[in-house]
Amino acid sequence: MPLFSNAQLRTDRLDLRPLCLEDAESLFRIYSDPEFTRYWSTAPWTSVSQATALIEKDLRDLSADEALRLGIFLRGQNVLIGTCSLFHVSKQCRRAEVGYGIAPAYWRQGYMFEAVSAILAFAFEDLGLNRLEADIDPRNTASARSLEKLGFQREGLLPERWIVGDEISDSALYGLLARDWKASHGRPDNETDMTPPAKLSTLRQIAITVSDVEAAVAFYHGILGLDLLFRAGPNLAFLDAAGVRIMLSTPQGAGTVGGNSILYFSVSDIISVHDALVRNGATSERAPSFAAQMPDHELWTGFLRDPDGNLVGLMEEKRG
Repeated sequence: MPLFSNAQLRTDRLDLRPLCLEDAESLFRIYSDPEFTRYWSTAPWTSVSQATALIEKDLRDLSADEALRLGIFLRGQNVLIGTCSLFHVSKQCRRAEVGYGIAPAYWRQGYMFEAVSAILAFAFEDLGLNRLEADIDPRNTASARSLEKLGFQREGLLPERWIVGDEISDSALYGLLARDWKASHGRPDNETDMTPPAKLSTLRQIAITVSDVEAAVAFYHGILGLDLLFRAGPNLAFLDAAGVRIMLSTPQGAGTVGGNSILYFSVSDIISVHDALVRNGATSERAPSFAAQMPDHELWTGFLRDPDGNLVGLMEEKRG
């Protein structure tokens, strides 16, 4: 079977698939943006023919099992927002390099982390690779943070490795081994290597759906005496109950007043905990993803369902 025959991936918010010629205009819009190519290995594109040529080469590489580039699309919308790839594949050494890029309009929303997490799982689990490598411009601190959150370790620096136009830049080299990725995601390396079951213990927040936030604040704060922490617009308020945050909000999505309160548990590694709980038998409602940028941290959330369909939330405040 061809190495990349099943290379169509899906996450909670994204579809990842090989590009086709109909994607050329969308790809050109991304790769012609100087902000996107600031730390790229090529200058901004100047013609859509460059996009067409890359897609044609990608299709040849795909059929020859030499490389895989997946377009990152908003799920169900066919809106291209970036790409991620596996290239320089060594079947003998079970090794490949990973590359990625996302349009600036979609930065700081967790999409890149979500997409690269999916291609890492595909590389290590479906393809059976043992090692992945990444080469980035060390000035690209956001990319470095993303790699480190994904488990990559910085392994070296190659001075003045790239020359793009008149600019000379270094390369920072990162690596990730399959065993380290599996350990961080709770995957056993073999049948006897089992991790202890995940347990939740720290209740951090309770979400209560109300019809009128003003009336609810008057009750919980004015009558019950809970401290009001802050308001976030007319339909959202947060109070404190001995360290447990109470979130009052009007119905969101399929929510109903009085019918969908949510317990949020604070965890230190939301992806690993979520995956472990699902393996233990929990039903996943939504895999962990970036939820909001706070002044001093990123807020990530994920959701499970209990046997009666009630939501159980997981939350992690990612700092640094």
